[in-house]
Amino acid sequence: MKLVVAGLTDVGMKRQNNEDNLSIDEEIKLLIVCDGAGGQATGEVASKIAVDVILDQVRRSILKKERSIFGEKNPNFSDETNQLASSIRFANQVIFEAAKKYPQNSGMATTVVAVLVKEDNFVFCNVGDSRIYLIREGQFTQITNDHSLVMEQLRRGLITKEQAEKSEYKNILVRALGPSQAVEVDLNEMPAKDGDLLILCSDGLTHTANDKQIYELIKNDEDPVEICKKLVKLANDMGGADNTTVVVAKLLKEEGLVKNFISFMRNKYAS
Repeated sequence: MKLVVAGLTDVGMKRQNNEDNLSIDEEIKLLIVCDGAGGQATGEVASKIAVDVILDQVRRSILKKERSIFGEKNPNFSDETNQLASSIRFANQVIFEAAKKYPQNSGMATTVVAVLVKEDNFVFCNVGDSRIYLIREGQFTQITNDHSLVMEQLRRGLITKEQAEKSEYKNILVRALGPSQAVEVDLNEMPAKDGDLLILCSDGLTHTANDKQIYELIKNDEDPVEICKKLVKLANDMGGADNTTVVVAKLLKEEGLVKNFISFMRNKYAS
């Protein structure tokens, strides 16, 4: 599976610092978005630790075949999915210990969404309320579950989707990296289809714009760079109350399609 990928992070219109972090590793096809929390720049520390630890752990497992599992292995998922989840659990431990060791980092936490693209499928894990969307054959679908108080209320039928979108408690997380020594990670894997578009984003986008607004803006665009720019601009145009981070990856199976897509992009920016 080939990738055409881009990422963009922006401080927004109201915040003084950016507590989001992202990573794109095209060699191993790993994508990560983290949204830090804790205030006084500690959220930025947590999200940076998470990105660095996850990237290092996954690279070691793929390139150096160092495949030790931190935590319990889930037999229902592949080795790659378990390795990605293991790296996230390890990152949680590092953040937890750093918060204990350094008083200035007390209370720091971060969300995470991560995707590892393989030859015929992609695996993904998440903790918190950062999201992964999939656009496939004209369908726009959120493929992660938010670990937030509002989404728990919605899943239990206590509130409607409209009430969830307007709730003042949207920012309250029920799961994140850092606060506890152990964390539950959602594991998933899906077959990949030629032309799939994956969007990883922090809640700076999704707490500002709803799914319909996001999809309507980008449904006719296949350029990951332009999609990132449009989505960050959308969040900022609607107030930019938070940092916004977006990673967009186009999945292409056939080498010829990759060459045609790259040629299209070069012609577009040359004109």
